Amino acid sequence: MRPEAPERRAGIHPVKSRPRETAALLLCLGVVLLFPPIALIFDKPHRLLGIPLPVFYVFGTWLLLVLGAYAVSRILPDTESSD
Repeated sequence: MRPEAPERRAGIHPVKSRPRETAALLLCLGVVLLFPPIALIFDKPHRLLGIPLPVFYVFGTWLLLVLGAYAVSRILPDTESSD
């Protein structure tokens, strides 16, 4: 007889919890990337496409986080209210 995986015994479905973990990871990644010590690495007098590098970094990071949140929201299952 084959032993059951710990996730099945605990009643946790690994596929359903993965998008939630990804959403939490995305939040932590956003906090770290926009944290001033990390953002100040890009505080240089250079321009990229005519945009100052710090502005490009902050808005580029923001855009990637929004797109990541959209992608995760498409994966998360819809929850039905029990009203």
